[in-house]
Amino acid sequence: MTEEKAAFLEQRTLTLQVVTPVCIAAGTSLNSREYLYDPKLGKVYLLHQLEWFKFLHRKRLLPPYERYMKSQDSNSIPPYEWLQNCLGPQGATQQQLGKAIKAAVDVHVSLKKTGGRRGVNDIIPTMHLADGRVYIPGSSIKGMLRTAILFHLIRRDSWASRRKQYWQQIMRMAGALECANKNHDWQSQKQALKDLERTAQSIERELLCILDVDRRNMPLNDALRGLRCGDAMPVATSEKGNTTAILQKIDITNDYARRLPVFFESMLPGTTFQFSLTIEKAMLAKIGITSIDELLSIMGEYYRFLNATFQAAFPERQDLFTTMTEANAYLGRNNGFLQKTLMLALANSRRDTVPVVRAILQKQFHNHKHDDKLDKDVSPRTLKGTQYDHTMYLMGGVKIFDAH
Repeated sequence: MTEEKAAFLEQRTLTLQVVTPVCIAAGTSLNSREYLYDPKLGKVYLLHQLEWFKFLHRKRLLPPYERYMKSQDSNSIPPYEWLQNCLGPQGATQQQLGKAIKAAVDVHVSLKKTGGRRGVNDIIPTMHLADGRVYIPGSSIKGMLRTAILFHLIRRDSWASRRKQYWQQIMRMAGALECANKNHDWQSQKQALKDLERTAQSIERELLCILDVDRRNMPLNDALRGLRCGDAMPVATSEKGNTTAILQKIDITNDYARRLPVFFESMLPGTTFQFSLTIEKAMLAKIGITSIDELLSIMGEYYRFLNATFQAAFPERQDLFTTMTEANAYLGRNNGFLQKTLMLALANSRRDTVPVVRAILQKQFHNHKHDDKLDKDVSPRTLKGTQYDHTMYLMGGVKIFDAH
């Protein structure tokens, strides 16, 4: 970078290493008819749709495939089993399928449905490039950094009175929402959630939209326009040579760990990525950030705060946090509600957040019973984890650093 650019830009290539399994969801789930599952080899084949239909055409299977998809058989007989019935075991191998497979993913759990039902469960894939490699969108990294920056700005001493005012507003809205939940008042629930969302937006505008570029177009005033994250591209696999695997969601409390019928493709510990991070110094200086080192310090500050909070709430699960000391950020899906919101930043303590978060979750996930009998000391009352290679992990731990 030239001296002139260095005066107003700072750019680095950073390394992102997966510490505990991470899933950057592609925004959709795949039902049992949209992927191939080979239980004998323990593989899921994610399909390249164009090449998949070319393969079926070459094998003269398009009409039979159409009949299969329209029949009840497709609900009980997985596509890979149907394909083997048509071509024989040797005609449906990974080698035979060739380009029809976008990515071959190891499976570390059984995807077959339980309770006497035939078929396999839905899966949630992570993000893939066109050539099948996994990657992490820059928007996911920037979203995590944005939350960390907001936490840092909210917790400043100079913002203490505003923090108190906003928290009092939120407590009133949460009280209205909890009352609406008990009375099953759908209209009042909807209004309370809208009020909470508007308050969160107001906080962001007050703290970040300070550039005074265009008062009619607030996004143009966002100081974080000066923060740019490139997509994180893979540079190294895990120790076992693979990048991802299909794992199962586990809800973890102080007393138990419960497996849920939720299956997702996760990037594995040891997988390494690189991405570019650029800041426009003049823009970020408006919110007190003058360098990438300072930005990474703020990220680490937020991460340590989260872990200290969760460790206090889950004293019987200290073993899970031992691994998390190697990381400095949470990233991806299946993290808890508190990592992705500003409740902990605004409240004076973890316990103060309980009635607010409980009311929100009771509305959004009514069947999970987030009430004052179950969510007493912490809400949500579970950590989000998974198991890989016989080890239990919390989800989403990554380490971001400058390797140079």
